[in-house]
Amino acid sequence: MNNKLIIVDKNGKGDYTSFTRAIKENLDNGIKIKVMPGIYDIIEEYEAIWGKNAVATMSDKDAAIFQGFEYGIILRNKKIDFMSGSHLICNWHGPADATHRFSALRVEYNCKIIGLDLEATGTMYAIHDDYGLAAEPYTNEYRNCRVIGHALWNANCIGGGCQKYSRHIIDNCYFDNGFSNSGTVRYHNTFVEGAEPVIYVSNSYFNSQFMARWYGPQTSKMRVYVNNCEAEAICKTAEAAPVYNIDNVELYKWNNNERK
Repeated sequence: MNNKLIIVDKNGKGDYTSFTRAIKENLDNGIKIKVMPGIYDIIEEYEAIWGKNAVATMSDKDAAIFQGFEYGIILRNKKIDFMSGSHLICNWHGPADATHRFSALRVEYNCKIIGLDLEATGTMYAIHDDYGLAAEPYTNEYRNCRVIGHALWNANCIGGGCQKYSRHIIDNCYFDNGFSNSGTVRYHNTFVEGAEPVIYVSNSYFNSQFMARWYGPQTSKMRVYVNNCEAEAICKTAEAAPVYNIDNVELYKWNNNERK
């Protein structure tokens, strides 16, 4: 990780006033980012970078324009500290052919996110933790985060598909998607035989369910550890039954409050 620190400050006292621009212009250099108090409107920031009508016309065919950012803000190889009073909002009202792809944050690999306060409306996920390295170990870590979702297309505040050697850590976080009997958090195993993804979840709250889902024909197990959390249910289930009917998830849970 690079020791360089970039300050994002809505009031103009840092290196950037836009969180989106700070990420876009420092995508691959492993810097540390500190986000100061203020409201950071992701849609407003997109329009400031790519044009007033950018979000209104966004779709898969615009990939060359958005350079990957048509799926949400790409987070890769970063440590990001959100200071108390910083708040990200993403009220998505884009076209139907992009809604199923766009999430507020698209997390790839080796990210440590601390203190995030995010509210997303109408996106696929609030945080789509799905885009990591296919063949190399990496860790994505979320600590002291609060994520609120409204009318999310997939209902999930955070989740996605694990990669072959991915590790996902969630600690002391709060997730609320506004729905009961749904997956507030949903991760699924990879399609690849020999995979060894691991998920650690502790000291967190889910207004509905935490779901660990099996996926693909491989027999390799995804291991999920859930400790000292509160949820309607902490469960494992098939991602796309009956097509993928091999239970390739090991779920370990203890000291939790399941409000069934």
